[in-house]
Amino acid sequence: YIIYILPCIFNMCRINKRRQELASQLGIIPHLKKIISDGSHLRQFALPILFDFAHASSATRNELWKHDCVSFYVNLLKENYWQAFALNSLAVWISSDTNNVSSVLVQSNCLSKLIGT
Repeated sequence: YIIYILPCIFNMCRINKRRQELASQLGIIPHLKKIISDGSHLRQFALPILFDFAHASSATRNELWKHDCVSFYVNLLKENYWQAFALNSLAVWISSDTNNVSSVLVQSNCLSKLIGT
């Protein structure tokens, strides 16, 4: 059923930050990460949702934080098509939560991915 549900969630969340917040609080983040990590064809819907969450409310970013999405975004930098989206989401997130996000970004594994080595 996920092949029918995820496109609907994508459309419902795409332009509505309140729905993004609600979806994140109801526990969608780990499911989106799994779809993305598994390489499912549904990742084309899951990635934009996950990236949009960084632009939503602080409550939504707190949910991202709980699920280690800073590192997850950094790992997506290796994918050419999604690099700009990942960097944009990180930039928005770091501007609102500088201490927490930067504490992850300065770790050696993240730094090497950020500088491309």
